[in-house]
Amino acid sequence: MEGDRFLWEFISSDHAMQRIELIHHKRMFWKRRWHFESAWINDSRCERIVSTEMERCDGNIGNFLHQLSSTKQKLGHQNPNPIKEIQVQIQKKKKEMGIRTLSSFIVGPLNIEKKNTIWAFKKDSGEWAESQEELEDEACDFFTKLFSSSRPTLIEHVLTAIHPKVFEDMNIELNADITVEEVRAALFQMHPTKAPSLDGLPALFFQKYWYKMSKFVHRFVVEFLEGSFPFQDINHTLIVLIPKIAQVEQIFQFRPINLCNVLYKITSKVLTNRIKPILNQVIADNQSAFVPGRLILDNIIVAHEIIHHLHNKRQGSMGKFALKLDMSKAYDRVEWVFVQEIMKKMGFNNLFVDKVMNA
Repeated sequence: MEGDRFLWEFISSDHAMQRIELIHHKRMFWKRRWHFESAWINDSRCERIVSTEMERCDGNIGNFLHQLSSTKQKLGHQNPNPIKEIQVQIQKKKKEMGIRTLSSFIVGPLNIEKKNTIWAFKKDSGEWAESQEELEDEACDFFTKLFSSSRPTLIEHVLTAIHPKVFEDMNIELNADITVEEVRAALFQMHPTKAPSLDGLPALFFQKYWYKMSKFVHRFVVEFLEGSFPFQDINHTLIVLIPKIAQVEQIFQFRPINLCNVLYKITSKVLTNRIKPILNQVIADNQSAFVPGRLILDNIIVAHEIIHHLHNKRQGSMGKFALKLDMSKAYDRVEWVFVQEIMKKMGFNNLFVDKVMNA
């Protein structure tokens, strides 16, 4: 209505038939992986199990890993399920409050499950992969290609532009003996329950019972970095897909995040803490990420200034252009051969480079 007048919009129909196909997505049920429940730290039975298993360790790292596995099994069988206890408490409170349904408790989890479920992928051919088998094949093919080496052959051309920045005094500090205090500091820098790993043991487990297993964890880190013990399964990870955009259609629109075991994260964080003091000297000034005191958001300001300059250039016969790179290739994967050669050219000695490659 506009003022006192009515405006009518006439819409004609072509009377063509339309076909509507309803696709029913079968709800997928996954077997819940075992993981250490935070509530168990308040259960005296849990502490007794951990203490008993750690007392059986003879100092051998293989035996320590075996006792960790045995601890997991006994915790799973002898500890009560906190989730069931919570459900019982909810039912009890529901009766006290006179609530007949649990719809208010169910809607939230169902919405989260729907959001976190991948129903279909669009293939490169344009067809949709909808069945469980097709989704698995598509994901496996994509990540196999993503994490496979491209076998670079022109690394030496890049190395000519790299100058040594790590000197002997730095290498002495980097290769000093790893202490128990360093390992403890790395462990307690982690969030207690963040990002559950493949083995189901969060940082909280190792933090709570550090007094029982400190010497074993320390020895594990030392032997792992020295490569004196085969730990092939320790750095196995869970790949979690984080959407880059709101409406995801293709698998490359997910960002893969690796959830590592805590023992591996402790090891890598020890190396990170070792190298952190010299990052300012190793990483160029125009690199604004991963260095304390530098902000990656500074790149946005620089990019705006560059584009503004390009748009306002009015004089001169020499043109300028901006180059947009595929950042996923820089952050989703890394060529270990390239990293190894770059570190050697920067001046890191072979001992420290070998530790990084072992990790």
